[in-house]
Amino acid sequence: MINKIPEKWDTSKESLETLFFFYQVAEELLDDRTPDSFALPMHNALTLVFEIQYTSHILEQYGLVEKYYDKYVPIIIDEFLEKLQNDSVLKGILGFRLESIKKGFIEAKKDSSKIKMWIESFMQACSLSEYIDGCIEAIKISIKTNKCQKVLIQYVANYFISLIGIGYSKRFLRNELIQFFGLEKIESCEQIDVFLKKVSPAPQKFEFLILVDYKFFDFLERIEFKSDFFQNIKIIDVEKQKDILEKNRDGVELLAQYRRLVAKTSERKISVVSWETTTFDAYSAVQSFNDYVDSLQTLPRFFYHNMFSKTVYRFLVKRENGSYANIRLPSILNFRATSDRDSVEQLIKNVLNSKSMSSDASSSIIQAMEMHSNALESMNVLALFRNFWTALETLFSEPNEESIRENVVFSVKRIMQKIFVLKKYRAVYSQLEKALGNACLSANGINSFHSFVQYLASYDLESSEMKNIYSLLGKNPLMRNRVYTMKKEMSESKQFIETLNEHSNRIEQHLHRLYRIRNFATHIGCEVPGIKIAINHLHNYFDYVVNYILCKSANSDFVCGVQSIVFEAKNDEAIHESLIKQYKNISSENYMAWLFGPDEKMIDYSFDCL
Repeated sequence: MINKIPEKWDTSKESLETLFFFYQVAEELLDDRTPDSFALPMHNALTLVFEIQYTSHILEQYGLVEKYYDKYVPIIIDEFLEKLQNDSVLKGILGFRLESIKKGFIEAKKDSSKIKMWIESFMQACSLSEYIDGCIEAIKISIKTNKCQKVLIQYVANYFISLIGIGYSKRFLRNELIQFFGLEKIESCEQIDVFLKKVSPAPQKFEFLILVDYKFFDFLERIEFKSDFFQNIKIIDVEKQKDILEKNRDGVELLAQYRRLVAKTSERKISVVSWETTTFDAYSAVQSFNDYVDSLQTLPRFFYHNMFSKTVYRFLVKRENGSYANIRLPSILNFRATSDRDSVEQLIKNVLNSKSMSSDASSSIIQAMEMHSNALESMNVLALFRNFWTALETLFSEPNEESIRENVVFSVKRIMQKIFVLKKYRAVYSQLEKALGNACLSANGINSFHSFVQYLASYDLESSEMKNIYSLLGKNPLMRNRVYTMKKEMSESKQFIETLNEHSNRIEQHLHRLYRIRNFATHIGCEVPGIKIAINHLHNYFDYVVNYILCKSANSDFVCGVQSIVFEAKNDEAIHESLIKQYKNISSENYMAWLFGPDEKMIDYSFDCL
């Protein structure tokens, strides 16, 4: 999260605050280290229509409509209709067709024969490029007129979701954002036009140098395998390219690695190849290249009984000035911070010694962690996804497959709902510490997580005490907006219950999506669009569930079994809602029960926000 205005900005102009807010929001949405409470969503309303189209097509292709349509498609339609209701850009494009399209999709929930017609009708009314243009105009207007920050967040999120949907990588978009707003001189809100034009959806031509083991490509030539993907691959004479490569460090490193590998083994045909392709950005290009090579190795691995053999070692992309720059493959899994050693060792000790948990609970957690470790060792995204789901099933095992699915969805939803407030407060407190520093917070009566929770509970939204916090964040509009919004969403009973219900609904939609992806990956071998985003959601859910159980045992709450944890969470959820209705508003007297229901020990959970 960016907390300070970059040095090259003209700080004398207050009119730039909304532009800086855009920069903060965009950077956070595109950063893989962002806590999931504030991360970029997987879908907007438009991309959900693509998901409906893909899902219904797969069901039709494999003759599964009758068996699975009612289980898979209506829940996506419901999610689409919810997002459509809050998407002013999309509603504006659909115009007078809006109500008929909504009605058509509602009818298609019960009649699979109508879904294709309504998908095509929607796509005729709104193309992806038209929607992206609409988001761009909405962002420009919001920044130049200082419109509502909450609405601007929605526009920015929908814009980037759409760009990623057509093939851009998050890393490229974030790099472009930081290069422009973090390094350029910013003097006017009009400069948003320049940035948005830089990342307009237009494919470009890229040229790469790739360090490879060419034996695999020899094999493809031997069996006369033809592919447009590889038609522009050519082995280059490394020594003839030496002068160009030695002009910068990345080229020198490729040369050094090439020579080391050649000297190390004669079993491989170490080569440098050139490759040209047309795509949206260099990161998505190298990911596609690596994935395609890996997929083609499946058959020879099977017949020759080989383990995974590394084929691609390094990528360099050609710059506009003719030099080459190193480009790393984006990681499938998002960044994970490592806890301090003492905490880790204590948690391991608790599990191994079955401290505050039964031997059955300890055994379930260890088995699930083994599956989690197996997932991390997987060599491709489908295996990774299947193993993460199996790790969840290991925690919530039931005797038959149908009940396993329902039990996983039910159980994870209950636990995620229980920790929702805790992880939101923990995430905001952590960000506030980084934004203001502990000394500043202590000077204003906030010297711990507990005192932060108590402070927000004790004062009204517009009180002088809360205005003091807002003023400390005067030059940090995103953090100021975040504290204000969280306080507003969780201070009054009706709004708080709506917030909790929205979260519960969103978790259920996520879990059903993850199960659909798991089924397509397991039974059909399909790599569903967006699977690399979804796999991080699945990873987060597993880690949150396990962390919650470990936090309970570490705080002397005896864990009889995983199912008892789920039952307790469901019961506590009902009690929590009744307490919120009873109290009506948060106060310094009731804040523990208001935020955490009957489980007040939760405030002491040292909970990592993923």
